[in-house]
Amino acid sequence: MNFIYVIFSGVLLSAAFPKVNFFFVAWVALVPFFIAVEKSKNAKSAALLGFLFGLSLFSINLFWVNTLFLYVGFWAILGWACLIAFQSIYLFIYAYIIKRFGITLSIWTAVLWVLIEAIRGMGDFGIPGGVVGYSQVLFLPLIQIASFSTVYGVSFLIIIFNIGLAKIFVRKEKISSYTIFGLSLILMFISIVFGFFELDKETKYENHIKVSIIQGNIPQEKKLDPRFNNENFLIHKELTLKAANNSPQIIIWPETSIFTYLLYDKKYLTEVEELAKKTKAFLFIGTPHYDRHYNVYNSIAVFSQSGEVIGRYDKQHLVPFGEYLPFKPVLYPILKNTGYYNKDFTPGTKINPIEIMGIKIGTAICFESTFPFLIKKQTKMGADFFIVITNDAWFKFSSAPYEHFDYAIFRAIENRKFLIQAANTGISGLIDPYGRILNKLDLNKQGYLTVEIPVLSQ
Repeated sequence: MNFIYVIFSGVLLSAAFPKVNFFFVAWVALVPFFIAVEKSKNAKSAALLGFLFGLSLFSINLFWVNTLFLYVGFWAILGWACLIAFQSIYLFIYAYIIKRFGITLSIWTAVLWVLIEAIRGMGDFGIPGGVVGYSQVLFLPLIQIASFSTVYGVSFLIIIFNIGLAKIFVRKEKISSYTIFGLSLILMFISIVFGFFELDKETKYENHIKVSIIQGNIPQEKKLDPRFNNENFLIHKELTLKAANNSPQIIIWPETSIFTYLLYDKKYLTEVEELAKKTKAFLFIGTPHYDRHYNVYNSIAVFSQSGEVIGRYDKQHLVPFGEYLPFKPVLYPILKNTGYYNKDFTPGTKINPIEIMGIKIGTAICFESTFPFLIKKQTKMGADFFIVITNDAWFKFSSAPYEHFDYAIFRAIENRKFLIQAANTGISGLIDPYGRILNKLDLNKQGYLTVEIPVLSQ
């Protein structure tokens, strides 16, 4: 029976995330899991239940990985299976510890859960998938606490609520069983009241900066084929010229807009320089780049209104198996026929915000926006707002682009900064410092957005 409980918990929790978005189920989804662990015979059986729970949750939550089958075939399915198993090991360890030390239905279990979530997001193989706090992106008043606790504070509230309910079911005859549940209700109430006060704030700003976001909606198959470079460039150019009618000061193209080393490609470099002069705007363009040592980077190149390259940001947190191959001596002979691993990207080393017009702009590329502390570093360095560029065309109509935009909402709240996401196939948009979506372009739509961002608050 315990096995059924944990499988049910995993499936139910997965429904709290995109594209189902039943965020409210997260508040009860883990009750069967905690009951099963509490009733398990020993720590070893509890650990197996934790692993099974992880398999049921991550097999659904990370199912989007299988969209890569179109590009790498069977390896996508194998990668999905390995990723599920790897992430489930954390829950194996988690369940073992809480049973071994008899803390299954205590507040320490919630603390340990948050610690495990944070650890799951660390290192080369860290991912944010299944972090419970992200499920509450529609519950704006509650998630305002992320401004001081990050997304993990929201996770803590949900877990302690689930533990409180589980304890009532297991030990309902004891009055003390209601203590944790009562505490969770108090914390929820305080958090929601805090959130309403925060959302009701009126902030006055001295100036506004006008920014245009270009969403070319280029299918990944065309992006990867240099024969379509000219067609892809013309789409971005035409959208840029249309956006220029709104007189933006900054125009943003998404990650790897054109499949070429833009800063070394005379044809397209000249075109971009002329485009910057014609639009009289700073251009932020996603492009691969290499240095004099032939290290390859996933970068954002910044062009001035006169067409000069005045800045560059190189992506620091690379995607394993996507931008570099771990354990290359062992794995390259096996995977070389996929054609994706002949040359690895190199992680960037400089994290300074890009400064133009006296404004500091924090930047992130794709995967980087899924981690709280990479963005936090640039806030501490004085970033006034953030630009995230990405290409989620790999993932088609799966849940991945929706989850990616949810992460951006949390980054805006955590840093109390406006955040722009420019995505090749969507979702692009502007998010305010309280997580409200002010404007957006939906998935698989071609077009542009022109938005105004308040800067230099009084």
